[in-house]
Amino acid sequence: KAAIRKVAKGMEEKAYGRLAVAELVDRRKHRLLGVRLLTSWPPLQTHRTEALSAELVDVLAGRRDPDLRTGTLVSLMRERSSLGRALPREVRTGLPMSDVRRRAKEVAKGRWAPEAVRKAVEELNSAVMVAVMAGGAAGSS
Repeated sequence: KAAIRKVAKGMEEKAYGRLAVAELVDRRKHRLLGVRLLTSWPPLQTHRTEALSAELVDVLAGRRDPDLRTGTLVSLMRERSSLGRALPREVRTGLPMSDVRRRAKEVAKGRWAPEAVRKAVEELNSAVMVAVMAGGAAGSS
């Protein structure tokens, strides 16, 4: 875990930077009163996003079997609780979210990524909880 944290540090910014150089995403800095709030990276070639979304919906609807790529993506999205954000109602075209979650659970069975992600998310949540509790205890003294 420690090695992954070291390697991963700053990786998101580097990855998005490379995608921007390849003209696949656009870097947008959002500011309020001159303060940078966040940076978003909207895709420039939406047809790729739409094609991937369609593949994922087909897998989650049971119209096709997951391959390594789609199965891993579904598993990671499930563990990060981002299925609803990644596949909003208009993309799912009538596929209920309950069916999406059920099928995603089936797809995730036996894949290595969800277990590793689940553990990392749990540890991060625990660390945040401890920090919040420690801050609350220090503030009430």
